[in-house]
Amino acid sequence: MIFNICRGQIIVTGMGDVIDINILAVKAVMDLYDIDNQKACLEKVMRLFHFFQQNRKKSNEDCVLESL
Repeated sequence: MIFNICRGQIIVTGMGDVIDINILAVKAVMDLYDIDNQKACLEKVMRLFHFFQQNRKKSNEDCVLESL
């Protein structure tokens, strides 16, 4: 649930490349929902974000290769 709320809160470069999920946003949402074990929750959110980000990058690379 925390990931779904925060998944759009990302840090991007000036060129629009996604760097990471905003940990401060995740912390704020965990506080709002009174999450007890915030460290474990943050680790799960970050793992999910990096999993989906890795798949997105792979998908984008595949699309570029197909267009060549």
